Amino acid sequence: MPVGASANGSEFKDVIPDHWGYETISWARENGIVNGYPDGIFKPEQSVGQT
Repeated sequence: MPVGASANGSEFKDVIPDHWGYETISWARENGIVNGYPDGIFKPEQSVGQT
């Protein structure tokens, strides 16, 4: 798991703490790699792409 994952969590409404990717998604958000959707969700089961 990534070092430095947020103690505050992913902050995405649809990524709960027991989700298998929670720590990695939290780390990616903190480091500006992902930012999710405007409505505060991430859709963790969808493919990641560029915009």
